[in-house]
Amino acid sequence: MKNHPYNSYIFKEKWINHFTTPENVTEFNYLLGPSFLKKKNSETYYNTTSSFTLQNYYKINRASSSEGLKGKTILIFNVPDYFKINTNTASTNLKIVPVREYIGYLIDLDKVDSFKSYLSSRFNSKKKSQIKGYSKKLEKNFNIKYNMYFGEITKEKYDYIMECFYDLSIKSFKKKGLKNRKLIPKNFNFTKDIIYNLIVKKQACIFVVYKDAKPIGISVNYNSNNILFGDSTVYDTLYSKYNVGTIMLMKQLEWCFSNRISTFDFSKGYFPYKKTWCNTSYHFEHHILYDTSSFKATLTAYKNIYFLKIKQFLREHPLRNYLKKIKKHLLLRKV
Repeated sequence: MKNHPYNSYIFKEKWINHFTTPENVTEFNYLLGPSFLKKKNSETYYNTTSSFTLQNYYKINRASSSEGLKGKTILIFNVPDYFKINTNTASTNLKIVPVREYIGYLIDLDKVDSFKSYLSSRFNSKKKSQIKGYSKKLEKNFNIKYNMYFGEITKEKYDYIMECFYDLSIKSFKKKGLKNRKLIPKNFNFTKDIIYNLIVKKQACIFVVYKDAKPIGISVNYNSNNILFGDSTVYDTLYSKYNVGTIMLMKQLEWCFSNRISTFDFSKGYFPYKKTWCNTSYHFEHHILYDTSSFKATLTAYKNIYFLKIKQFLREHPLRNYLKKIKKHLLLRKV
């Protein structure tokens, strides 16, 4: 996959500048794409940007020697199975084990030929009319403008949008009684630092709904050729009755069709709107690569494999959903 934003030099360089130092980072010629950090006192490595990247991609470079992976265990997190990565190592001593994780959701736009056709494939006439009416109602009551920033944006405007994005996000999560690690200052500073550079390189985009000159809805996305990765969306809750979230989704879908985007990836995690709008589901996987000739590497690999499998089993257990409902109820009582 060419032009993958998370594997770009600038993304990896900015991540290193914000969270570690160059000497702590390793790259293997045999594994094209990610950079890796080494766990203390071990020969275990994991992809550097895993806490910020959801759709990781790598490729085995069979033209290169795998000697650098001798005795090592490599963890690559959050690999969508629809990337169809060839895990055949072409080596008798290397093995890759995928471990299934969360379900992800996407819209496969190749299944239809237009936005109009897509709506018809998902909704009946009454629902389509209702959905189309959302934007008409908002535009009737306010001075509304929509803008997708892709390839070009002034630094001044970008800084203003990201400031609004942060303020709206803090307000939204505070109202829900939740915390978001992406809004921790050091994490948000990284996001703000990287997105501008990626927009200019057409590896990211920001969609904004303006009321007059003020943003009331903002979506931050990453781009990889013909795939749009939806990362974060927020809108001013003062306009909730106008279904701003649905309007933003619709407008971005229209943009996808106009710009030959074949996949709009909503990533992991279940939300009702994903089930409503998406026409395809897939699984995320963690990929564990290890040297089978090393007892220590094999033992480490299987420790991680079984740990991740047990973790996913507990995620899918019905008791977890029950506990989540209790926690949500308690949080709402505090608000």
